Amino acid sequence: MTIVIAQVIVILIRSDFISIGTREEKKMKFSAKVRFAREQLGISQEELARALNVSYATINRWENSRTMPNRMAQDVFNAFCKKRGVNFDEMELDLR
Repeated sequence: MTIVIAQVIVILIRSDFISIGTREEKKMKFSAKVRFAREQLGISQEELARALNVSYATINRWENSRTMPNRMAQDVFNAFCKKRGVNFDEMELDLR
């Protein structure tokens, strides 16, 4: 019985049944960070794209939750924001 339950849990996880909400929440949070950072810095999507060495379309997709950047791109974005003093604590207050 325990083995069957464990197998069902593994199947659900592999089918993304459980993780869909989590992935969507992360995508939405990242898109909010992109928009927030741009607004704080007073730059356009195109200017942010140039600064991060990605296309305008990539920034647009990130900001509109169409795609989620890979881990390396997220790290580059976070380093860019840190270097320019973007404080995401303020964003958390705005979302409440």
